[in-house]
Amino acid sequence: MNSLPEKRRADAFFRERLLANGTVLASQINGRQVTLSQISHQLELPLAEIQRVFPTDESFRTELGNRMTEQLFDHVADQLASLDDARPSPTGSGHSPAPTTVSQPRAGSTSPRSVP
Repeated sequence: MNSLPEKRRADAFFRERLLANGTVLASQINGRQVTLSQISHQLELPLAEIQRVFPTDESFRTELGNRMTEQLFDHVADQLASLDDARPSPTGSGHSPAPTTVSQPRAGSTSPRSVP
């Protein structure tokens, strides 16, 4: 018999596998709504086994949408970071200089402001 931690790890792995395949399937069908039946067919798994983790199509699509949004944000952040790294620097070091602190506070503020 599996221990509770082993079962949780197995469930988490299964959930990740379903979401990974759902992401691939969503990209293959050009963003149309992915269903549990499609995942069941693609992975050759009984629908009831998948419904143990995701009871409805909507619960799966919600989690899948969250995952795909996370991946998109990560991709955009990576792209922005690579653009920032490629930007010429006035110091010649390849990185932007640290912001300079100006002694006058902003209107309505009591702290100095940073100027890039």
